[in-house]
Amino acid sequence: MIATADMPTTYGSPIYEGFMPKEDAQIVAQLRAYGGTVFGKTVTTEFAWRKPGPTVNPWNAAHTPGGSSSGSAAAVGAGIVPLALGTQTLGSVIRPAAYCGVVGYKPTHGRVPSTGVHPLSQSLDHVGFFANSVENVALAHALFVDARPEVLASAHTWAGYFAPRRPQSGRRDSHVAMEARRRRAESEFRCVTRTADRLPAFRRSNSICTSTCRS
Repeated sequence: MIATADMPTTYGSPIYEGFMPKEDAQIVAQLRAYGGTVFGKTVTTEFAWRKPGPTVNPWNAAHTPGGSSSGSAAAVGAGIVPLALGTQTLGSVIRPAAYCGVVGYKPTHGRVPSTGVHPLSQSLDHVGFFANSVENVALAHALFVDARPEVLASAHTWAGYFAPRRPQSGRRDSHVAMEARRRRAESEFRCVTRTADRLPAFRRSNSICTSTCRS
């Protein structure tokens, strides 16, 4: 799904067998610019949503690795690479990460450029990461999401960037922040309750609650 100029990019489909993109996807170009090596290409389900590929779960070959970014999750789970790229429209990073026992990270939409990535739903498509540890995911975040390579300059700067962040329970400011978030949520969403009498198919239910987004 992610274009590489020096390796075939088939989108998991025989339609694109042997296809060689003219240039790298932007995320691949960034990876190379940082001195990274593209070790290889991994399997995806066809166009990230159709039939699965031959990849199996690295912990049990009789089990699925999940999809659609199955090959990337399995490669990290098998110890072939410490970090791999994947894409997600619905659950194609976090699901195979869970199945293969690795760390999956899907940054906020648009934080990682998708130029050169085959689209499925542009308003939902994400580029994400698989890693063998939370620290390696944090490294990917620092480089590709925050664009802060300087935090890797020394053990001291990295320790400052990767310092544990724990909620300060019991502090008044945390309660104030929670209350502010609750009020914002109430202003953005409203709950409409309809009695079951109006919906005969649900007479045994007390009420049905639906949330509608106010534009």
